Amino acid sequence: MASSQLLCKLESSPDLSGIYQLFISYLQPLFPLLKSKKPSIASADKFSSFLDKSLSLLPKRLNQTPKLDSSFASQLFDTYNLCLNCFRVISSQRHTVALQRLGLIHCYVKWGRYEDAQSHALLLLRFISRRKNGNRVVPAFMQHIHHKDTALLILEVIVTLVECVANAPTKDDDQYLKVLSMVIEIQPWLRVIGEDGYDKLYRMLLSNMSKCALFLLGEHESFDVDLTHKFFVETYSYYKRSFLDECIKFLSEAISTMCDMREKDKDACGSANLLAMAYCLRVISTQEAQPNSKVYALCDLSVQDMGCALRLWMNKDHFQSIEHTDMVSHDILMLLNHVGHLLLLKGNMEFHSEIYELIIRFCTRKSISLKECLVMLWQSKSLSHALCTSHVDDAFMSTFSKHCKLYQSLEFWKSCMEKSKSLEVGFQQCFSVISTLSSPSTYNHDHATEYAHLTNDDIKKCASDLSNNVPLSNRSLFLSANLYYDLSERLISKGSMIEAFLSGEKAFQLRVKLFQKYFKCSTEVQDEIIGDNGEIIQKLGYGLKSFHIHSYVATTCSYDNGSSDIDFILTPWNVLRCYLESILQIGTIHEVLGHGSQAESYLQFGKNISSFQGLPVFLVSFSIALDFWLLSMVPLPGNQITWSSTKPLEGSDASMLKSMEMLKADVVALKAHTISPHNNPRNNTGRGLLLELNLKQRQDSFWSALKFGFGKTNVLDYRWVQEAGKVYRKQQDWYLAEKELESAKAILFDSSSHISCLKCKLVLEVKVNQELGDLFRSRFYSKDDNRSKGLTKSEIFYRSAIEKLKLSEWKNCVSNPKETSSRNTMFCDSFLNDVSISSGCDNDEKQKANKPKMATSGTKAAKTLLQEQRLTSRITRSSKLKSENSKNELKWRHKSVDCVELNCWHCVPFGVMKSSSLTTAIHMKWECLRRRLLVKLLIGTGKCLWTRGDTDGALKVYLESISVLVNRSTFHPSEFKISFTFLAELINKNVIGDAFAIEHASLLYNICWFSLRSSCGNGSRNHSCDIPIPVVVAGLKQSFIVAREVPELFQKISRLLAVLYTLSPSNKAFSMLTSCSSSLSESKWASYFHQVSVGTQTNYQLPYLLKLKDQKAMDGSFPSSSSSLSLLSLAPKSVMDLEEFILEYFQGLPRATVICLSMLGDDYASWLKDLLPYKSHTHAWVMFSRQTSESAPIVIVLPIDSILGSSKDDEDTSFDIHTNCSDKLWCCPWGRTITIVDKIAPLLRTILEEDHVLTKTGTWRHSDGSNLRKLDKWLCGLSRDMEDLWFGPWKHLLLGEVSSHKQIDFLQKKLMKDLKSKCKIDVDEDIIKAVVKGGMQQKECLSELIVNKGCYIGGRECLNKGSSLSSLVSEALLVAMHGIGQECFVNREPVILVTEFDLHMLPWESLPVLRNQEVYRMPSVFSISWTYDKCCHFEENDGKCSSLFPMIDPLDAYYLLNLGGNQEARFGNWFKDKILEGTSGTSPSETELSTTLKDRDLFIYFGHGNGLQYIPGHKIEKLDRCAAAFLIGCCSGSLLLNGSYIPSGAPLSYLLAGSPVVIATLWNVVLTEIELFGKAVFEKWVNVGRCSQCQCTRTMSIVDERKTKGGGKRIRKRKRKRKSCDVDSQTHGCEHMPKIGFYVGQARRECALPSLTSAAIVCYGVPTGLRRKNL
Repeated sequence: MASSQLLCKLESSPDLSGIYQLFISYLQPLFPLLKSKKPSIASADKFSSFLDKSLSLLPKRLNQTPKLDSSFASQLFDTYNLCLNCFRVISSQRHTVALQRLGLIHCYVKWGRYEDAQSHALLLLRFISRRKNGNRVVPAFMQHIHHKDTALLILEVIVTLVECVANAPTKDDDQYLKVLSMVIEIQPWLRVIGEDGYDKLYRMLLSNMSKCALFLLGEHESFDVDLTHKFFVETYSYYKRSFLDECIKFLSEAISTMCDMREKDKDACGSANLLAMAYCLRVISTQEAQPNSKVYALCDLSVQDMGCALRLWMNKDHFQSIEHTDMVSHDILMLLNHVGHLLLLKGNMEFHSEIYELIIRFCTRKSISLKECLVMLWQSKSLSHALCTSHVDDAFMSTFSKHCKLYQSLEFWKSCMEKSKSLEVGFQQCFSVISTLSSPSTYNHDHATEYAHLTNDDIKKCASDLSNNVPLSNRSLFLSANLYYDLSERLISKGSMIEAFLSGEKAFQLRVKLFQKYFKCSTEVQDEIIGDNGEIIQKLGYGLKSFHIHSYVATTCSYDNGSSDIDFILTPWNVLRCYLESILQIGTIHEVLGHGSQAESYLQFGKNISSFQGLPVFLVSFSIALDFWLLSMVPLPGNQITWSSTKPLEGSDASMLKSMEMLKADVVALKAHTISPHNNPRNNTGRGLLLELNLKQRQDSFWSALKFGFGKTNVLDYRWVQEAGKVYRKQQDWYLAEKELESAKAILFDSSSHISCLKCKLVLEVKVNQELGDLFRSRFYSKDDNRSKGLTKSEIFYRSAIEKLKLSEWKNCVSNPKETSSRNTMFCDSFLNDVSISSGCDNDEKQKANKPKMATSGTKAAKTLLQEQRLTSRITRSSKLKSENSKNELKWRHKSVDCVELNCWHCVPFGVMKSSSLTTAIHMKWECLRRRLLVKLLIGTGKCLWTRGDTDGALKVYLESISVLVNRSTFHPSEFKISFTFLAELINKNVIGDAFAIEHASLLYNICWFSLRSSCGNGSRNHSCDIPIPVVVAGLKQSFIVAREVPELFQKISRLLAVLYTLSPSNKAFSMLTSCSSSLSESKWASYFHQVSVGTQTNYQLPYLLKLKDQKAMDGSFPSSSSSLSLLSLAPKSVMDLEEFILEYFQGLPRATVICLSMLGDDYASWLKDLLPYKSHTHAWVMFSRQTSESAPIVIVLPIDSILGSSKDDEDTSFDIHTNCSDKLWCCPWGRTITIVDKIAPLLRTILEEDHVLTKTGTWRHSDGSNLRKLDKWLCGLSRDMEDLWFGPWKHLLLGEVSSHKQIDFLQKKLMKDLKSKCKIDVDEDIIKAVVKGGMQQKECLSELIVNKGCYIGGRECLNKGSSLSSLVSEALLVAMHGIGQECFVNREPVILVTEFDLHMLPWESLPVLRNQEVYRMPSVFSISWTYDKCCHFEENDGKCSSLFPMIDPLDAYYLLNLGGNQEARFGNWFKDKILEGTSGTSPSETELSTTLKDRDLFIYFGHGNGLQYIPGHKIEKLDRCAAAFLIGCCSGSLLLNGSYIPSGAPLSYLLAGSPVVIATLWNVVLTEIELFGKAVFEKWVNVGRCSQCQCTRTMSIVDERKTKGGGKRIRKRKRKRKSCDVDSQTHGCEHMPKIGFYVGQARRECALPSLTSAAIVCYGVPTGLRRKNL
């Protein structure tokens, strides 16, 4: 039969009889080829088209509907096989042959011929493989030779094979073992295909596997237990990888099947294990699939599932009947750890007694010893829930006690860890804090054992060794991170925040590596958005979009070749727990160090994950931390709503967004209403109240939407919520912060039944109440109408929290020993004998008798204390070492008793160690936490009581806080009555420990400040609050040392110490602070503490810390010179080293005059008003210190009058401006709250806002610039008033040190001689030098400085009430200064001005006295040393040894123009004429700009804002080296304040990167003005750079001017003889050469608005010279 007829019969004939024979006859010529090993394909070409057509028709006929007769089908199958065999020999495409073969297999399945389908499928797999696979069914995977098409083909064959087994169930184990091996062997091929390529096939595979698994479960008694178990687990694992919802459905079907079986046979035990596993797996799958289905806890179904699973396993009959093969026990142990870790992550310990019991039982079955079981649980952090203070939960202790009699023994636990150094060190570290509790620093602890002797270096070495293992295993990563994390916690408790940051950061980095192995989160990067003027509109951050476990992470560990080793179990849940704990830790450290932005990013991201996963303990903790962050923040401009989703919003999501938009509109409206100068609040109160009411309603609506309408796919950027609260802080001061805390309270309430740890629940409740108390106490200081209610509410929250800490649940042998055996004393006799403190058991009469001895600073006791202080104030290093060696010989003498019997709180650690009880050690940790919280609450309560005038109540609370730190028990009264006299003894003996280091420091500061105000203020003396002034200073110094790495507290202590030392020379009450033997004068003490208090937060900025970390890790990083401050060394580690440290500080000062300037606010103003003769009311006192490298410092504290308006001769103080520019509202750099600037210079806000409106809208042109000239006049008046009203005759001290001059040197020597001979006073030569070189002319001021040793505090009237000694000194000055000409005071050193950030917008450079002075600005004195060190280091590397000051080549510059229009073209041509490189009209990439900043000497930006729109500030800060910056744009030099945190702004970013100088503008300036300035200053620089002559000030002319009455001027110039410089001034510089700041000052004079424009231009950095590069 012809081929066409045969094909026609095959395609459509109803009678197919004989079809197979017809095909045999036709294809007969090909039969010889079937047997040939190398068939000739060319000879068979004529059959190719026939076979192609036949193979396309055969599956159609077999699959047609209705079905063919079975006899015909049989012939067709034979024909199909024949055609395939023939096609194989004529085709060269193996893949095509395989696909045709697959068609036949599908037809077999369609006809239910499963055996045929299986046999052909196995043949096909062998055909694909091309080689022998041994026992393998699936071809072996080889990445380099296989492709996606091959993988898809193999997968389809496997799916068909599984389908055959599923549709033809049998009780033959081999069939299911074969399926099991296939689904395991196919996994590498699946990775080649990718998840997107096999969805349909994968679903078919899962469906058929599910059928097989359910059949095995239903007939489990007929199958091997391992087979059923493994098939069930593998099916679950396949589901879990991609289809969690279907996975839960499969588990539910499995549970239903097994439950039905058990209903039929109540005694059936065989399925109990699998049923329990199914319950547990459903719990885990529900958490992964629907993590926030029940946001705050496990859903009810999951709780029921856990209960059912544990009941099944705990049933003794069922447990004994389970066939415990290695594989089953292994997987059950893994599963128990999985669910256990999940519950620990959520804070739920309800089932852990049963879980621990089962783990111990299964370990016993696997011949795992109790010690090994204990180690397994300990190292995987399975013994306590997340964020728990206790490392071992009561549930485990209770369970373990049934199996081990030594369950409480610390020695037993330690012996379990001995096989691993890391575990041993980690265990010791967890309990090391208990042996350092408030122990005296004056002697050694011989009882502390190895727990106390474990050093930080030991821990770091152990952790480092683990993390450096090659290859780095998950276990090493996990354990190393734990060591670093626990070390960081230990350091935090000691107040060592910088080292804690470094350790915490290392732990976080290691945990990130683990986290990335287990989890995948989809985030949306929210870039930092910079406005036109450089203001931050949106901060850099991340919004969480999705979060899930990687598909390849199996919930239960696969059985690994028969291995049964389970020494370490790591699950996704303990990885996530540790990751979140690290986020909270590092975010908290950032917050303490003042890194507000970094803290926000960490804490918000952690909160988002916690919310997404429904983790109540973490969610509340992050909310508390974020609220603390909120309370410290001030408004930032331009906040926007960010909704990170591209999907349309529906339902509740749309409602929420609508609420947000309406809320934002009200914020903008009220902001415009409030800050506009045309809207006087007194005249428009109705409008303001309506806006406030409307905003409150909007906020309520928004929070309601947020709580109930949070969508699954749309992620709200919580940062906007916080930003909204900051924008509206003045009117609704803490509204959103209160909502955040109320939300945390609601979470706690909703999840109360699921947080099993009662103490942790109490701790969270206490912290929420504490934050609410802090919130309302802060609210009192706002302009809220309910100020008194704020304090009342604050006290209520504090008291509520205190009551929770005194509940009976906290009582134990440590916190509350048996009253019958405890006298509850301060110290035992042995302790008292060692440290010489009066007995704590003295009766009231003895205390009263002793009290007067310490009552006042003039008593004998105070003198004795002062003498002791003098003896210890000058201790050399050698004598100090001898003293420490002798102290080491002292031994702790105490009988060996149980800790319950110890009466002395300071002996409790000894008792705990001697008891060797783990439970007691845990009690000790809880008690430390409780007392730490209690002290904070009592301090807050004391502040509230003092603020509302209840001195006695505050005193009582402060005394109670002392007892918390020293009493044996806080639950029943002590026989000892606490008093400040006793506190004075404690301060004198320096009884302070690591466990409560920061709490000690905070308490000492608050009590000392309270004592000073109570005993010295209000015109009366409260003797019960009296502490001798020397003792106050000693206590403050102790606090200063301890709090040196807690910036906010450190700043407060430093400021108070500075004021006290300034008072010392002139006030009798403070006259005993400095001993005669001290090498430091009062002015040095005062100025040192003052500079520490100014710009404190910037000293802890992240780039400093990271570079410190790099310096420790690598060699060759830049070193600190011997003459400068050590890196990050702001204070020594001991009070005994403080004096020597301060001496080194003054020796390292730069060659410039440093002026530190700050304001003392209302608290100080009130106290100083009562303390000093100055009685006028003032909001603040200005404090400034003057420091130079060659003379003694000077410290001045003056009362200041507020500058309420413009100058008196300018009566018109209003503008006729009508503009609607709501989109260009002025954003105040110091925020919306009322700050010190608004109180002392309210006119500044008006000037800057009007300037913004005029320059941004261009309305100044409408009045020919008259409005700008009026503002210029106002600012000129403001500058003049600042000088006259604030500084008066002391203004000359703001000038730089006078350069060396013969007449000045003569004056200094003469004055020194006269004072000794005529006035009979011995004055420090450095003081004389400072006074003379300060250049002051007022003899009254000079005499006060000489008499008061460089310090002065008081008003102008105090000058007129000088003593007779002052009069004598004045006369001596008058005589000595006679004949000294003004030319002696012309040449002065540059001034570096360091001001508080609140004051940075004031026009300091425009003070009349400073207009001819070279002035630079820096954020802190530390940053000055940092900049000098860094710049000199890089210049030394370049071969330019400049030890005096940095230098730049102005011609090695790069410019970037962003002006637009003609101005940009004009400037571009001007720069090209200067032969400079740069960019105009295009935007360079961040990489290009980074390279430019690193390689060039100067970067010039002319354009809008500060240029951060081209390269963000955080990118600049990461540079190792940075060019000087010339940023000519509106507000380019403005800093955005961040509350108590570090401010942000372009100048700080450049300085942090090492830029020597940054020239910028503080506010908006007119383009024509800034163009004049820019060209003028650059021309001067270029001329200097091109000049070959040294412009040394030694050769500059001295001008003798003689004025005539008619105004004429006759000038006679007299030139000095030129002196040659010792160095090449053009290459290395000369100290006498004018610096950049000098030319900036000259160029300011080119401006038409001499105040408004000139005052805006500031120079950040250090004195920087100009040079020519050697080419």
